[in-house]
Amino acid sequence: MKLLAAPLATLLLMSLPNPAPGQAGELGSLPEGTLLLSHCPEDQARGDDTCQVADPILLTTDEAPELFSLDPVGEQQVTDNDLYEFGSAAWSPSGKKLALSGGPRFDVEECRAYVVTTSTGTASPITPDVELACPFVEDWSPDGRWILMTVRFHDGPVQLYKVRPDGTRLRALTDYDYEDQWVEGAQLIHDGRKILYWGDPGRREGIGVMRSDGRFIRTLVRLRSSRSSPKILGEVSVAPDDRRVAFVVYDGFEKTHEPDEVFVIDLAGRTRRRLTFNETDETALSWGPSSKRVAVVQGSMYGAEPAPVIKIIPVGAGPVVKLRRPAEGAIDRWSAPVWSPSGDHVAFMVEDDTGDAAYVGNTRNGEITRVTDFHYPFELFSWTP
Repeated sequence: MKLLAAPLATLLLMSLPNPAPGQAGELGSLPEGTLLLSHCPEDQARGDDTCQVADPILLTTDEAPELFSLDPVGEQQVTDNDLYEFGSAAWSPSGKKLALSGGPRFDVEECRAYVVTTSTGTASPITPDVELACPFVEDWSPDGRWILMTVRFHDGPVQLYKVRPDGTRLRALTDYDYEDQWVEGAQLIHDGRKILYWGDPGRREGIGVMRSDGRFIRTLVRLRSSRSSPKILGEVSVAPDDRRVAFVVYDGFEKTHEPDEVFVIDLAGRTRRRLTFNETDETALSWGPSSKRVAVVQGSMYGAEPAPVIKIIPVGAGPVVKLRRPAEGAIDRWSAPVWSPSGDHVAFMVEDDTGDAAYVGNTRNGEITRVTDFHYPFELFSWTP
């Protein structure tokens, strides 16, 4: 699948900037495919970033970050719409469009879902402008007919919705009544016939399965939690072959915190097993394209030490590969690694005092390479063939 057609006037071909003074190492090139990322445009004349941090929670910028495609040649601007794109990008089956969430200056009270046509860089809203309701795009159906999203109502629960790519047929799939009920995330499985979703429907956190029309099928995982032993569902990732789900279970006590662990459950037989056994927390994870390995970020939930690391862990037999630590900055513990199409590499985020940068790690030997300069803000979206 090709990410972009021949560049038009709205697409800006950019060369990768040189490392800023004091930053170790040379920038490398992307080894394969195309990586979609978002960062703040750089003012080459002034030589500094035009984005400023106004608030640690709600980012305000002089110039909205844009989406860029990064390939072995360089960067190519994808959008030019003054929106702050955030969340994950869901690609259409044809690869010519993507659905994402965005808003002006990251104002979470005005965000909407958009469909971007990559050949022109234009973004068209597909959800109404509803105050205090923010849609987060989750997935695009394999037949191209539906886009799945969660909608965060600021004065109520988080519901699951679906909508046509042209903005018609907006429909709620859940009907929660209380603020403490929510859908944290969802993904279409089994060729779009079913939806795997996770969150808290009001009784206990867990993972469930429903039909594509919203009819409940069954609960796959339900955490056993109590006041003396609180358990919280963390990152959830569905294997590309739809056969297994990996998820993190957090220990909810900060003062008497026990290490968090990764579990894998089989969707068919519901056989559950523990994947990690260590003394650190697991804060993010993602499946490799072969559905045989999981990239796991390990570190601490509550402090800077130990410094986060990324491990490539086989679900069956095989060696565990630990990626090298970057020479500058620290791995972003909350950002799940993004796998390349071949499974030979993962992209991940590194933070330092000047901002964020994208790195690529070799999943076979653990070597890493920085592929962008440090920007603020910065976000990885997807790796596309």
